[in-house]
Amino acid sequence: MAIMNSDRKSNQGQRESGFSLVIALVFLVMLTLLGIGVMRMSSMQERMAGNAMDRALALEAAERTLREAEWQLIGKSVLDFNASCSSGLCAAGSAPTFSDDTIWGGTKDVAATIVLSSALDTNSKLATTPRWRGEYAGLAKSSDAGGWMPAYRITVRASGQSSDTRVFLQSVYCEGCTPRGK
Repeated sequence: MAIMNSDRKSNQGQRESGFSLVIALVFLVMLTLLGIGVMRMSSMQERMAGNAMDRALALEAAERTLREAEWQLIGKSVLDFNASCSSGLCAAGSAPTFSDDTIWGGTKDVAATIVLSSALDTNSKLATTPRWRGEYAGLAKSSDAGGWMPAYRITVRASGQSSDTRVFLQSVYCEGCTPRGK
């Protein structure tokens, strides 16, 4: 009878060993799924950071182009602005819709000549050259004693490294005008 007793013990040990193997495999699958989830989350965060950097680059290019446009409008006459928007100078109310991609890059806007601040982030890294358009917006009160100066609405379009990243900025510019509310 002692022999039969030892057979039972050995069979019971084999069954327990099989159960341990199943538990170990379940844990291994759970750890693999956890690892895949962490990798996906890390990849998503990397893409989000890249998109944020690209948007910041496009915004910097747009802001610099806006300043360049303001400089180029100094000394312009109202007569330089016409309904056909030649050379990017549009008469009041004649500028095309700024968000229409088909109107950018022709004769109705001006290519910027900016260089971005970082030596690594030059225009060659941008998908397209930033462009601007100026529209005569009427007269605005000058900060001089009661004088009036022409005001211009400037619209800028810039992209980042990806052509899918686009930034549009608009500003009203008037040399020597009183800021609104003063």
